[in-house]
Amino acid sequence: MGPNVVATWSAELELVGAGGEPVDLGRTLLSHGFVELPPMRIDEDVPALEVTLLADRRTARTIDIRAGRKGHARMSVLGRAPSQQLAGKLLDRARHVLALDEDLSAFYELVSSDADLAWARAGAGRLVRSPTVFEDVIKTICTTNTVWSATTKMVTALVTNLGAAAPGGRHAFPTPEVMAGQVADHEGLGFTLGLPPPEEMHPLTVRDRLQTSWVGFLQELTSERPAAVLVEDLHWAGDELCDLLQMLAERVAGPALLVVTARPELFDQRPGWPAGGLLLRLGALPAVEAEQLAGALLGSDCPAPIRELVAERAEGNPFFVEELIATLASRGVLARRNGGWSFGELPARASTC
Repeated sequence: MGPNVVATWSAELELVGAGGEPVDLGRTLLSHGFVELPPMRIDEDVPALEVTLLADRRTARTIDIRAGRKGHARMSVLGRAPSQQLAGKLLDRARHVLALDEDLSAFYELVSSDADLAWARAGAGRLVRSPTVFEDVIKTICTTNTVWSATTKMVTALVTNLGAAAPGGRHAFPTPEVMAGQVADHEGLGFTLGLPPPEEMHPLTVRDRLQTSWVGFLQELTSERPAAVLVEDLHWAGDELCDLLQMLAERVAGPALLVVTARPELFDQRPGWPAGGLLLRLGALPAVEAEQLAGALLGSDCPAPIRELVAERAEGNPFFVEELIATLASRGVLARRNGGWSFGELPARASTC
């Protein structure tokens, strides 16, 4: 629950799916990693889920969902009590988040004859959803080809800077209109996001508009405060992006730091790039430092065999350290517990490949 804000209104939701099938609230609340991203907050020990959402285009409220009386979930609203109409909208949003409008009865019938899966009939298999498809799509994009810590930073920035505020200081996920408005004055930025250019616009004009929009956008940012731009894995990029980054470095007059990561093969494709930039070559982490990194991510209570295994298999690659930790979590060796980790036993022949 939010600090200094109490729930003033609550109601119960019957835990049944659209086909009348049972719903296991605990399994549902812990079904998806997105519950760790704003505007959601998960308390795994209860379990309870806090969600800040838009009941309509302007009204953001924070709700708390946890177990109620048997066969029911209790939804509480933080801050002032909602009107009857607003309460109805929030209940509908909560049903959607818990996927109570999905009918899994056919799935339960299918698994009932399977000795290994029959346990799911008690209400497993339902996934938490965001209040809107748009939010789920944007979060999915923010998980693509990156580490979870970067996903968390991107989503937190979107919610904090663009989301509507609710009582208590939480923010909802921004709407498509709000996000589109951020690039309204720079048409070419929309092309970067996949928005189609006008059909009559020549491809060379599209390229020029995209480049000038990015230069203008970064120039505006740096006129107000210093800005840092991070581009990862540039070795996968085409000439257009490399040319754009070179243009930004040359034409943006304000205080801008351009940080680019790439594998060595980038310089086979573009010898001498970047012109006027500083090149830092990073080698593999020594085994001791890789083990220290694993310990920093997992906490001081992490057993030495787990740290050593992660460091050995990562072969000095920090990204692999995070990915191996995720793999161990998926196999039950590690588990998230109230902001930290709990640890199990490694299998006799541990394999994280």
